[in-house]
Amino acid sequence: MRRVSTLLTILAVAVGVAQAAPARAAVGPALQASEGTLADSLTCPASFSGAHNPVLLVHGTTLTAQSNWSWNYGKVLPTKGYDVCAVDLPDRARADIQVSAEYVVHAIRTMAERSHRRVDVVGFSQGPLEPRWAIKYWPDIPLLVDHLVAMAGVGHGFSETEAICASDCIAPFWQMRPDSKFLAALNSGSETPGQISYTSVYSRTDQFVWLAGGSGDPWDQSARLRGASNIAIQDICPGRYVEHVQAVYDAVYFAVVMDALTHPGGADPSRIDRSVCMQTNMPGVDGAQAAAESAQIDKDLMVLTGEHHVDAEPRLATYAAG
Repeated sequence: MRRVSTLLTILAVAVGVAQAAPARAAVGPALQASEGTLADSLTCPASFSGAHNPVLLVHGTTLTAQSNWSWNYGKVLPTKGYDVCAVDLPDRARADIQVSAEYVVHAIRTMAERSHRRVDVVGFSQGPLEPRWAIKYWPDIPLLVDHLVAMAGVGHGFSETEAICASDCIAPFWQMRPDSKFLAALNSGSETPGQISYTSVYSRTDQFVWLAGGSGDPWDQSARLRGASNIAIQDICPGRYVEHVQAVYDAVYFAVVMDALTHPGGADPSRIDRSVCMQTNMPGVDGAQAAAESAQIDKDLMVLTGEHHVDAEPRLATYAAG
């Protein structure tokens, strides 16, 4: 009887009913980090009063919530009426992605409970992998998420990891190898499960979102998700150059993200005003700051991916290995 009651309260959260608090009852694999550690990883406004679903921002490898988001989406979305939270993944997203996903599980549950709304999730680079893993293996999470937007996401891995991990590398690079057990488990069955609107937006000039050896476009091979709205920036603005880090402040990326967040279903390129192709940075982002922040992110990537190496892919969690 208690199990039935728990499931009913989770369903209530999914439709925004005020009795959402019990949704944090354990559903799916137990979270290994302490409640205090998980709570400290999530930064949210003091209260939720936005006119839209709250947005969870999930950062990329070697970044933090601050370095990835504070000067772009974390600053701009609140001015548009969004309550925005950002999660800090363990060890600057250099930990096992399965562990990092638990932080996203906690974040989504907390936001749904506090806002009494479903949550929209925006992830950059590695950042979409954690929410996808959470959606796949924690049965309450698909009921609590409305949109998932992958920005420059490597949903099927990227070829550079085959050289980077020739001997040892950080755990998530092992897991982002195209032949990893992690990606095989993540992409088995539906790549877009649940009643969630999925968008994958990427650039065909991205130096990381690139997967060789397939029969089609190498950027499509890496980023496209079956069942999602898959949009290359160059489909909207032919010839546009956007490298990997530039995704977090590019004007066309922003237009696609906002189209996804403001409409039911995934983003639709036909709704994007082509005048955005004449803009460089998303509104609200200072060009000089963007250049400085990008340079620091690139520097951190070079230094921090040289630390905390492991010599093999982390073992699949028991719940995923069966």
